[in-house]
Parts: sequence; C-alpha cells; structure tokens
Amino acid sequence: MPTLGSEVGMEQQREDGARIALERLTALERLTAHERLCTERYERIAERNARADERAERIEASIRRLYNRQTAAMVALIALLSSALGTLVIRYVLH
Repeated sequence: MPTLGSEVGMEQQREDGARIALERLTALERLTAHERLCTERYERIAERNARADERAERIEASIRRLYNRQTAAMVALIALLSSALGTLVIRYVLH
C-alpha cells in the first residue's frame, strides 16, 4: 500500500514526465495541442451560453405571463370600481 509520501512522489514523477513530454513536442504539435484545447474551451463556453439563453427565455416568458395577469387584475379592479362608483351615483345622486 503506497504511503502519502510515495503518492506525492509518484504524482511529481507524473508531472515531470508530462513536462518533459511537452518540451519534446515540436512547435507545430504545441500549436495543434493549444488549438484543440481552445476549441474544447470554446465549445464549453458556447454550451454554457446556450443554457443561459434558455434560462433567460424562460424567465422572460414568466415575466410576460406575470405582466399579463397583472394587467388583467388591474382591468378587473378598474371595472369593479367603476361599477361601484356608477351604483353610488345612480343610488345617491340621481334619485
């Protein structure tokens, strides 16, 4: 069973091996590896942006529904108050 110290040593050896392998790459290979990495990052960013756009659209639709309900409630309240005012005018002013 490896100890913590040996695990750290093995990790260091892996990092050293990766560094040495990277140093051996030609400039073209480095550029290709860099472009591949950037492409992967761009794809992840594009996916996150797409999810954010979907969320924004859902929020916008929710706000639109809320606004429609609020407008309907205000129209109903105005109609109710107008009816009450009309009833008062007819009952106490015109009679």
